[in-house]
Parts: sequence; structure tokens; C-alpha cells
Amino acid sequence: MKCTIIQDLLPLYCDGLTSDDSSEEIVQHLQECRECREMYTQMKKKENAALSTTERDIKPLQKIKRRSILKMIAGFISGVVLLGTLFAFMFIGIVPAKSSDVNISYQTELVSAENGEDHLEIRFLLETDDGRVLGMRVKDMLCMGETEESSYTRTEIRPYRTFQIPFTSQWGKDSTNTNSINFNDTHHDFNENDVVHVQFRDRDVTFNLGEIAAEWHAAQEQK
Repeated sequence: MKCTIIQDLLPLYCDGLTSDDSSEEIVQHLQECRECREMYTQMKKKENAALSTTERDIKPLQKIKRRSILKMIAGFISGVVLLGTLFAFMFIGIVPAKSSDVNISYQTELVSAENGEDHLEIRFLLETDDGRVLGMRVKDMLCMGETEESSYTRTEIRPYRTFQIPFTSQWGKDSTNTNSINFNDTHHDFNENDVVHVQFRDRDVTFNLGEIAAEWHAAQEQK
């Protein structure tokens, strides 16, 4: 082939667009012709330089895109954690209430059981003054001994203030700012080992059910 034809085909050859027969002719000609071989070498250098420039331009963009995606993921995770924390504090009540935020009182009375027997019942009331919803975590432990005197109950109460969850059955009601828990002597008579332990954020308060029952009995005898 003439050099003019080869030189016209070199751009197509560099891009891999020539047929197999044409490529064989071009390779054979480049081996024999110095001028065309130099022209082909210059074309390849320019092509490689253009590819390198494109890669240099693309890599920073890829890094920026990758960083943007990572920032979006980190922001999403942070948002989920923040919302979860707010929900936990507002609705679940992880942090116990302060003792100054909760009023504790108890009532003692005789109640009749289904079998007709009367039992002493001590009812604890925990409530807030500002209408905020009051929740309680209760851990009850009943230890039965060999005798009634050796059996006892230990109850741990952790009150917490929270908000009403919107659009639930309790939304807009006032009764949720009061919680109660009842104790009775069905299993054994109250004794000095029976205690109710209320855990506040700033301090703990302990009530002795045996002493409360003794006070009630003493008051009944004086009537």
C-alpha cells in the first residue's frame, strides 16, 4: 500500500476499526516504512496523553462523589440515631424522674377476696402535677420461705416522665399522669422484710410494708 493510504487508515487502525486484512497490511507497512511508523508512534502518544488527562479529570470527580455519598450515609445514620434518642427520652423513659417531679402516696384498706376472706391491701399512687404522662418500670420479687414470717416481697419501682404518643388511645386523656401499684397479704402477712424501693434520678425512697400494715392495725384498734 502507498504511504498516503496507510496514513489515512492510521486513525482507524489506532481505534481498532480496520478489518483484519487491512490491519495486516498496515502492520507490514509500518515495519518497512519509517515515516509512517513515526507518524503512528506520535498518534499513539497523543492518544495515551488524552486518556491520561481524562482519567485525571475523572478520578477527582469520583472521589468527590464518593465523599458526598459517605456524607449522605453518615448524615442519615446520625439522623436516625438522633430521632431514636429523642423518641427514647420522650416516649420510652430511659432516664428516671426526679423525686421533686413525682408525688407518692399510699392507701391502706381491707378488701374482700373471691373466697370471702378479707385481705389488707396497700395501694401506692405515683402522680405528676403538670399533666405529663408518668410511666413506671416495676421489678417484683417474691421470696417464699419455709414459714410465713420468712417470706417477703421486694419491689423496685423506677418512675419516669414522658410524653403522650400522638394519635393513640391515650391521646388527650388526663388519667395517664397517675400510676398505681397494689400489694396485699394474700400469700403472707406483711412483715418488716417487705419493702417497696422507689428509684428516682436524684435519690431512692424505701417504704416498709410491714410498718405500714402495723400502723393501720394500730389505728383500727384505737377506733
